[in-house]
Amino acid sequence: MEARGKQVVEDVYGKLIGQVVQDVAFAEENSGIRLSSGSIGIYRSVEPQVLHKLVGQSITKVHEIAGPYLEVLFSGGEALRIPYHPDPDAGVESFCLSVEGGPIVVG
Repeated sequence: MEARGKQVVEDVYGKLIGQVVQDVAFAEENSGIRLSSGSIGIYRSVEPQVLHKLVGQSITKVHEIAGPYLEVLFSGGEALRIPYHPDPDAGVESFCLSVEGGPIVVG
């Protein structure tokens, strides 16, 4: 990823810090987390109880880890790991991050 693109992604990660999970949603094979001023769309199924316990918690850290995964840490100690699609050339996304007034990041 070029330096400018990496900076945009890091900026969005930073804007997610402190956001509080307001609600969660499920549709077919997708899941979603509504934040105080943003959202996380997850393009795979996640167990409902995993996401429901995040409601009311704030995001404390967003980063990429080996696997590769996007890891989102929450104030209650929970960690949500979203695996990147194994074949990025297939054009299938694993997640979408959006924050109010900022760009959308798709991984």
